[in-house]
Amino acid sequence: MLTIITTIDVEGVHGTDPFRQAFIGDLSKPENWGVYKLAEIFNRFGISATYFVDCYEHSFWGASRLRHVCERLCTSGQDIQLHTHPGWRDDPRDAPWLRSLKNSKSYWPGNKDMMAKLTLDEQIEVLSYGKNLLEKWTGQPIIAHRSGGYSINNDTITALKYLDIPIDSSMHATHAHSKIHWSTNQVIEREGVIEIPITQMNYALTLPNIFSGSNLYQKRMQTAMDSCSNDELFQYIDFAQENGLSILNLFMHSYYFLKTDMTWKKIRYNRHRENKIIEFFDALSKRSDIRFMSCSEFLEAYKSDPTQFSGADMIPTVSANLSIARLATAKIYRKIKEPFTFYLTNRSINRYSAVKTLSHQAKNTGL
Repeated sequence: MLTIITTIDVEGVHGTDPFRQAFIGDLSKPENWGVYKLAEIFNRFGISATYFVDCYEHSFWGASRLRHVCERLCTSGQDIQLHTHPGWRDDPRDAPWLRSLKNSKSYWPGNKDMMAKLTLDEQIEVLSYGKNLLEKWTGQPIIAHRSGGYSINNDTITALKYLDIPIDSSMHATHAHSKIHWSTNQVIEREGVIEIPITQMNYALTLPNIFSGSNLYQKRMQTAMDSCSNDELFQYIDFAQENGLSILNLFMHSYYFLKTDMTWKKIRYNRHRENKIIEFFDALSKRSDIRFMSCSEFLEAYKSDPTQFSGADMIPTVSANLSIARLATAKIYRKIKEPFTFYLTNRSINRYSAVKTLSHQAKNTGL
C-alpha cells in the first residue's frame, strides 16, 4: 500500500505584509487562503497533514501570532512539526523595511541561514530552541523536522538523534543544499533517525506514440502539489503501486493558493489551485490501495511494523509535455525580466538610501 504524507512548509518572509499574506492568506477578501483553508480541505477528506512551522519567525511577527496559528491547526486535527530557518538572508527584492527587519531581528544572522552551515553545537541549539518552543505552544511532542532549503548534513542527523527527534524529512537527492541523502523515494532508518525523503519523479518530454521509447528532454521534479499537475502525481502513484514504492511525500507551502510575481508585490488568489487540490484528494479518497498519514501517524505505524514502509527506491518517469513547456516559458520570461527587475529594485534601494541620508543630514544641521 502506498502511504501519502502531506507536508506543508509554513513560512512567510516576502510581501507587503508577509505574516498576513503567506501564513493566513488574507488578501482583504471575504475568505482567507492560507493554512486554515488548507486544513479545511484536508479535514473534508479526513486527512491529518503535517505543517512544518518556521517558529523562528516569531522574532519578526510576534510569538502570540505564530502560537495562535499552531494552536488553531492542532485543534482542527492537524500535525505541527519543526521547520528550521535559523536566519534569513538580505533579499534585494524586499521592501526596505523588510530588509531592515531581517537584518536586525532574524533569529540568527543571515550568513547562518542554512542548517548545514552551522556547527554541530549550533545545530543542537537551533533544534532545541525550536522543539521546546513548539512543544510549549502545542502541548504535543515534536517528532519530525524539515530543514529550510533542504539543508542537511551528518551533524544534523547527530543533532536530531541527540534531541530525540526520530523523523527527518529534509533529504533531497538532487538539491545542492542536501549534503547527504540516503535514498530518493525510499524510507530509510539510520543512526536512530527515520528519513522520509523529498520524493521525486522524472519529468519527460515525450514524442508521439509512433516514436515510443524516445524522450527529448528529462528533468527531475519533486512531488510538489504546487508544481506538478494532478495527472503527473497520479502517474507517480500508479508507478508506485506497480513497482513497490511505499511512500509519496506530497509537498506544498502555506501560500499554496497565492499567485505572486517575483517581488511579491502583486499577490492574488489562484482559484485553479483550489479546484486542483480538491480534485486530487477526491479522486484518491475513492481508492482502497492508498492511505494518508501525518508524520505523527506515520511514526506510530512505523513503531508497530516498520516493514510496511519497506518499499523500492525507484524513480518514476512521467509524461509531462505541458508542464515542461510551461517551465521553459517561465524560465525564458525570468531571463528577460530579471535584469530589468534587478535594475528597478536597485534604483528603489538607492533612492531609499539617498532619502535616508538627506533626512539624517537635515536632522544633524537642524533643518
